[in-house]
Amino acid sequence: SIDLSLPDVQYILQDTPSEFQRYAAVADLSRLESEAQDDGSDTRRCPAERCNYIFIFSPGTGAEGRAFRCPDCQASFCLQCGANDRKVG
Repeated sequence: SIDLSLPDVQYILQDTPSEFQRYAAVADLSRLESEAQDDGSDTRRCPAERCNYIFIFSPGTGAEGRAFRCPDCQASFCLQCGANDRKVG
């Protein structure tokens, strides 16, 4: 098995730019998924059911630094304990 870099794939698909765009989007999503599943990463996924919003969490101070409102689904939850409905703990 040979690992291809993104520029390699772009070169191979140079005659079909739409295919490369689709490949690049899937590759980006795959990279984000890996980051979100890594416990040591600051990358998080919105815990709301059926929401796929992924973001970088930078811990702040106080309750305001842990409260999060998803810009995609509008759900609110605590980044520390996972409580929803603005209950930050």
